[in-house]
Amino acid sequence: MVSDDAPLLFSFGNTGVDFFFVLSGFILYYTYNSSFDRPDRLVPYLKKRFRRIYPVYWAVMLFVLPTLLWMPTLSKAHKQAPGFILASLLLLPQRNVPVLGVSWSLSYEVIFYLVFGICLWRRSAGLAAMAVWAGLVVAGIFVPHLYHGWFLVSWLARPRSLELFFGVAVGFLVLRCPPLYPRMILAMGAFAFAWLGVMSSYVWGRPVGVMCLAFGAASAMVIYGCATGELSGRLGRAPRWMLLLGEASYSIYLTHYSVIALQTRVLKHIAPLPAYLFAFVFAVAVGVLFHVQLERRILRRRPSGTAS
Repeated sequence: MVSDDAPLLFSFGNTGVDFFFVLSGFILYYTYNSSFDRPDRLVPYLKKRFRRIYPVYWAVMLFVLPTLLWMPTLSKAHKQAPGFILASLLLLPQRNVPVLGVSWSLSYEVIFYLVFGICLWRRSAGLAAMAVWAGLVVAGIFVPHLYHGWFLVSWLARPRSLELFFGVAVGFLVLRCPPLYPRMILAMGAFAFAWLGVMSSYVWGRPVGVMCLAFGAASAMVIYGCATGELSGRLGRAPRWMLLLGEASYSIYLTHYSVIALQTRVLKHIAPLPAYLFAFVFAVAVGVLFHVQLERRILRRRPSGTAS
């Protein structure tokens, strides 16, 4: 029974992207809302966003690309094309999964950073651009195949991108409408996320498309409760190990898939549950090590006072 069910415990792990998108939207709004209509802040903002995403990502790619080129059987032929590799390095939108599979989400982050940055130049123009993007997503949800043949529009209109705007809404609510009972909101969001995870594992199947927005809504509740609870002093201080995992989350995200993929070749003869648990723990450990040894040093080169 354990052997049959163990993989299901991890089947909704991709919903971490939903939390990641909501959190990204929240952090940007919470950090930069006071810089709206400040054109002088736009260039420093773009520099900070570039430094936060690309150098660490390229550091990971320095490990991935040699393996891809030396062992071409590990990937599909199109991933070895120079143009495809360049597009992956620049995090440009692509029809296929990029060289580093998880980096598809970073392509959305980069576009979102650019659109959000318009608010620093002119708030009304930035909000209008975000409204247009959100409108494309909603229209695509209600009218399937609406953007057939329009790659870039259909790419932008994938349902998950709407979660970036969930995060912006959470940032607005945290600053303007803090709840009376943040711990209750947090508990409700955590319960909803866990319930959705169990249902998607054992009943519905892998969450895709519009279904992912439910995880996005639950993530928004968790972030809303956590942020307002911390600001009001109703939540205790997080232990140091949790703070470390939070700081290392980007490195863990970038490295975990490759680390787990390599481990599956070694652990395939071990019982599923121990194999999955070991792969999970080892992937987190590698991500933390990468953060401590490389990411911190890369980010330390940024000018003092920059936002994460």
